[in-house]
Amino acid sequence: MGVVCYNGKNAEGEGCIFIKLRRSTEYDGLDLRQVEDPIKKAFDGYYMGGGGHSGAASYRVASHDEKEFFLRFQPVVDFIKFSVK
Repeated sequence: MGVVCYNGKNAEGEGCIFIKLRRSTEYDGLDLRQVEDPIKKAFDGYYMGGGGHSGAASYRVASHDEKEFFLRFQPVVDFIKFSVK
């Protein structure tokens, strides 16, 4: 399971942070679409959208200071760790 986060611009040209999730094709213990709700909760009011399929998903949140982003993202990491079987 891998997570990549980076600054960019969404289709409308707004600054955002992309959160990319991908898992091995050999592993099916976590549907990555389930991570959307924890991201929405962690970034309440800043969630910009996303989606994907069970093995790969991408989400966008409004731009944040790096320290604040990682503080908000920690509950998402905890959800992923708890959910991986």
